[in-house]
Amino acid sequence: MLRRFILPVLILIVAFAADTALIPMATNHWLTPMATLVAVNCFGLLFGRAQGIWYGLVAGLAIDVTVNASPGMWTATLVIAGAAGGLIGRKGGRVLRPMFSGALVRALLELAMLIYAAFVSVRYDPAAIAEIPARIALDAALVPAAFLLLEWVLKPDYRREAARLRGSHEKRGKSKANPAIRRDRRDVRGDPVSNGPVPNRGGRAIPSASRWQEHEDDRPDGDEGENP
Repeated sequence: MLRRFILPVLILIVAFAADTALIPMATNHWLTPMATLVAVNCFGLLFGRAQGIWYGLVAGLAIDVTVNASPGMWTATLVIAGAAGGLIGRKGGRVLRPMFSGALVRALLELAMLIYAAFVSVRYDPAAIAEIPARIALDAALVPAAFLLLEWVLKPDYRREAARLRGSHEKRGKSKANPAIRRDRRDVRGDPVSNGPVPNRGGRAIPSASRWQEHEDDRPDGDEGENP
């Protein structure tokens, strides 16, 4: 309970305070990280897509209420960050996948900012556009470091997430039967309504199980072991 819910919420509060108060008061440099984005991305990697989305939703709503920005922009961005971290999951190395996730999420954020600037008719300075790769590289370096630190602090139970995913896959597999298997079973059993022969894929009629039983009953004694 402490490591799965309380500590992540406290870390998210600290990251939110850093983004909205501490970092803006300390510097206005263009190459500044976004702590909330990094934290939500790491939570998605550590706890899965569902928790990543919830943490992103809460943090995004808090930033949208606090910061004078387009309504819903930060909420959508942080929800996508948590979902992206959960989708990437544990595929790959413990450094490569957080690096890829950090670069991907930051690139999506920069793209959203460009689209937002185009809608509000804000002219982007070419020098500002040239700064985007540096910010993507910064997040690609920060997310693996934060991921390893949070993994050591929070110690997530990967077995629970793996069991949940395995159970969902098994349930989905049971609900979706193979159509070819169902067709072959119909060919062997015959028509369940008329109990008569059903044409198989080759066009020949296959007697049902009851018809085979009738043929067996009509055989004289002593012919059970002989071929017809």
